[in-house]
Amino acid sequence: MKKILFLLIYTLLWGSCLNEDQASSVFTFKIIAALPEDFTLDVDMTKISVRIQSREKPVTYQQFLEEDGTALFTVEPGRYSATISSRTPDGIFNGLESEFLLTTYGVVGADKSDVSNSLTINLEVAAPGGLIFREIYYVGSQTQLGSNYSRDIYVELYNNTDQDILLDSLCFGAIYPANGISSTFNWVGMDTIAIFQMLWMFPGTGQDYPLGPGESAVIAQNAIDHTGLCTSNLNLSKAHFGIYDPLLTGHEKHPDVPAMIRIVDGQGSAYSLSVNSPAVVVFRPAMGVRAYLNDEDKWLRYQPGSTSGTRYWHIAKSWILDGVDCSNGPTINVKRFPVSVDAGFAYTVGSYSGRCVRRKVEEVLPDRIVYQDTNNSSEDFEMTVIPSPRLRP
Repeated sequence: MKKILFLLIYTLLWGSCLNEDQASSVFTFKIIAALPEDFTLDVDMTKISVRIQSREKPVTYQQFLEEDGTALFTVEPGRYSATISSRTPDGIFNGLESEFLLTTYGVVGADKSDVSNSLTINLEVAAPGGLIFREIYYVGSQTQLGSNYSRDIYVELYNNTDQDILLDSLCFGAIYPANGISSTFNWVGMDTIAIFQMLWMFPGTGQDYPLGPGESAVIAQNAIDHTGLCTSNLNLSKAHFGIYDPLLTGHEKHPDVPAMIRIVDGQGSAYSLSVNSPAVVVFRPAMGVRAYLNDEDKWLRYQPGSTSGTRYWHIAKSWILDGVDCSNGPTINVKRFPVSVDAGFAYTVGSYSGRCVRRKVEEVLPDRIVYQDTNNSSEDFEMTVIPSPRLRP
């Protein structure tokens, strides 16, 4: 009888709007933040914030954890997401529950067969990064005649530290799937991440391309002057690097712009980020690029459950210097990065709108700007803004 009653309550709440009596009631439940078992540092949990957001209404609740790592929320029943994202002196802490159902009886479990007065969110911990994405311009713009134009796409990396960072042999790419709106993604929860299409490496022999504190490196999909060709009017002939390989079609670059080196061929005869929802990454293989590429048996894989079809190069999440999951709007899409890399989404509304996402300023120092970096792009980025890449003089 109890199980039948629960199933009836669940059906009414999950599949349809709440009735008037239920909507007027509230429920108090506990969120428990669980640190990794192998994390041994003493952490001031009161510096870590947790936010829950309604999936049905524009309503958000946020507060800091108690010393025991818990937080009490009293809210109306409904569907919610929960995010823990904080940067403290102990590290960057991120956790995500992309969707859960709260009834007047409690939080519905993942198997839909039980309810509880608490929700446990496992935290992932990462060290604060130094090389970050400052701007990501992926949606393209319009030609003067109103046609779609995506040749002016670029990303901008930024040294957010007070020390030089060598770009030589760092790798750049996008991760699979190309768009974050896929309904299924078999690799969620794994310690490795699949790369989409091609991989690119910065040129240099080891000391050729130092990036100083507060300096940027713009990577252009086509490092040419787009002024007059499209509504963005970006002069990317002043980019620092260009996506270019003479064997690929449809790519151009100014002779003064160094070319990125294509280290994974991928499929197709050109390279482009998705204009809807790419996920970009910059990383350095722990064993070096040459050894990484020579170990196909370990890093080149079929999708889980498949023994044929396309194989995808993988990277370990521990190699990643920065990664940003981009979306085509404020709705939550399928997560491709682990929450330790990015617990949220940066988004630009409107493909070919000529807008980008830009990281928020945290602090202005006498010698440089420090940008916000909590590994949660929902919090760290300004959305749908006019591009302003920091190009060469």
